[in-house]
Amino acid sequence: MIAGILTGATINSAVCAADTNVKLERNLETNLVSGEWFVGNDTLYDAVTVKVTNPDGKVIYLDQVYADEAGRAKFDYIHNADNAGAGLITVVLSHNDEVVSVTYKVADPDLINTIIGQIQSECLKEQPDYAAIKNAYLGADENADGIPDNAEILNLNLEVYNTLTNKDKVFSILGSDPANDSIAGINDIKKAFYDAAALAKISESNSTAAVTELMQNELYSDIFKKDSLPKTPDGKSVLDVLSETVKTKVYDRILLAGITQKEKFSSSFALFVLAEGLRYGEWQDNLKLLKAYSDAKLITIDYSVYNTLKNKTAVDKAMSGKEYNSYQEIKDTFEAAAEAAEKNAGEKPSSSGGGGGGGGLTVSTLPAAQKSTEENNIAEKIVKTDISGVPLFDDMTEAKWAIEAVEALYKKNIVNGAGENSFEPNRGITRAEFVKMLVCMADIEPVNENVFNDVTPGDWFYPYAAAAYNARISEGDENKNFNGGNLINREEMSAMVHRLINMMNVKLAQSDTAEFDDADTISPWALDSVNYLKGGGVLNGRSKNYFEPKAVLTRAEAAVVIYNVINKGGI
Repeated sequence: MIAGILTGATINSAVCAADTNVKLERNLETNLVSGEWFVGNDTLYDAVTVKVTNPDGKVIYLDQVYADEAGRAKFDYIHNADNAGAGLITVVLSHNDEVVSVTYKVADPDLINTIIGQIQSECLKEQPDYAAIKNAYLGADENADGIPDNAEILNLNLEVYNTLTNKDKVFSILGSDPANDSIAGINDIKKAFYDAAALAKISESNSTAAVTELMQNELYSDIFKKDSLPKTPDGKSVLDVLSETVKTKVYDRILLAGITQKEKFSSSFALFVLAEGLRYGEWQDNLKLLKAYSDAKLITIDYSVYNTLKNKTAVDKAMSGKEYNSYQEIKDTFEAAAEAAEKNAGEKPSSSGGGGGGGGLTVSTLPAAQKSTEENNIAEKIVKTDISGVPLFDDMTEAKWAIEAVEALYKKNIVNGAGENSFEPNRGITRAEFVKMLVCMADIEPVNENVFNDVTPGDWFYPYAAAAYNARISEGDENKNFNGGNLINREEMSAMVHRLINMMNVKLAQSDTAEFDDADTISPWALDSVNYLKGGGVLNGRSKNYFEPKAVLTRAEAAVVIYNVINKGGI
């Protein structure tokens, strides 16, 4: 006899017996149970008996099916809760003298409905109780295998959840995402959990490998909406047009964005595929990508001038090598390049031509490190909207806890906006951006001096990197590289801030001597800095008492840390 326990491998919970020849799936919403058994080769039309019994041994389903040409015997039935009851259900499959069985657990429907109701109720609240959401999903106890009770009832797959340093973040993401206000039914409940777990993993990770693993896992890949990405005329997904190197650029960018709402995440991912494809891909593919997005009505481009050009190559090439932060920026660049090519060629447009469809989605993200001027760095574009009594940045509702710090630092010229009345508080911050903030906060004079191998006078952060080096804030890596475009994580930030306040001879009164609960995950070289800044009231945990040292620092967090240093240190 071969036995297996039903586990939530998909939204429609699935089980594979110890013998992988037997597979069983049960849709917990429709109660349709589907199964198949690989009987063997040369078994076409061989009869297989399917018998299903409830915990009391009562037969609730009995049928005879036949093997197909591939040697698979397939069956399905509706699991009638009134007839089958709750508990361990056994499916017995018989073929000649061979017998196998698969078991799956069925919870009391009333209990499942209670769990669903608790989750729905909290998600609808303006200020959800994340602990209550967690308790509804997991329950208070565990079974003998260490699986939380409610997770077993819901057949939740916990493979990504269990890898997280800060597991509570899953429930804060889940409860705060407006998309979950309308969840209904067990499939929606489970999907919301998997989406939140994926977003938490991306937020916590600084690895493109984590992104690719999630994309390849059908449970967690839905946040990317890969199947909804535009298609080229030959039916190929725009993502598949890109080389693996360019795909990595896309994954890097989605990591930098720091987005924790699934609808915004998927729309941003679609934009980043086009933006990075144009920037780093083959110029010969640019028109193919643009046409695909136009056909999908994600971008509106006027192709009338372009279509009249005899030599369109100049326009296609002009789209490469540039950073794009919105569909509007891509549209404007293309149309301007077409007009420039027309002017240079002395050509006149005819009345013929075409264009794409509607759209207008705008998503901003992290700038590249290499920029010719500081003004072109999106993180340094000044937004002059300081109206008395009105928030400076429209998107600070995403990080209300940081409004005071951001606006105070903005007025001191320590931070700037990100264009279009936005600050992008949840976007990751680079070493170059953070170093500039430290240099400005400490009022250190920028220095036009070449001290790092990877920093040139044309880089906007050139004088700030040199000033940070001279102040012993940042000394670079073993190859004397500054790595200005790399994201800075929370423990790296702590070490840099600690070095800066030591240089300034600033002392922080120590009042909180307790370590973070995840102190054992903090690198030894950063532990003293983290503890000192925590004790001085500069650092807070992200959730409860977890520091998340390897997590990418966001712009909002960077502002709050510097604001706290100024206030606590009397600067």
